Amino acid sequence: MRGVLEQLPHMSGQIVDGTRHEKVLSYMRLFLASDAAVEQLMSWNTLRTLAECLQPQSDMRVTATAVRFLGDAFRARNGKVLWTAVHATQIVEWVVDNADSPHALVRVAWLHFMCQASYINDHAYA
Repeated sequence: MRGVLEQLPHMSGQIVDGTRHEKVLSYMRLFLASDAAVEQLMSWNTLRTLAECLQPQSDMRVTATAVRFLGDAFRARNGKVLWTAVHATQIVEWVVDNADSPHALVRVAWLHFMCQASYINDHAYA
């Protein structure tokens, strides 16, 4: 899993298979079922890696995959730890700046991220 995450920012924009990114996301989501997934993500400095996917030169499919995965990770066991850590990154700034992105794929990823984040906030005091 770590290798997949580390290579995500470097996925080629030349990939023709439109489902490749969805397949990668599905694989990454399977990892989140592990009880220690969030702790492992934190130890790998995954937020830094995911932030690399949000650069302007990044392929929009890579960006959307990273943002959707991060949203899913918020709902994993101990996802609140990740939610707290994300505030110290450029990811929050990216989310604010891309709410009205001209790219539909980015807007869908943004919406997914916000839905997952609202779930964390709704259950923060439960």
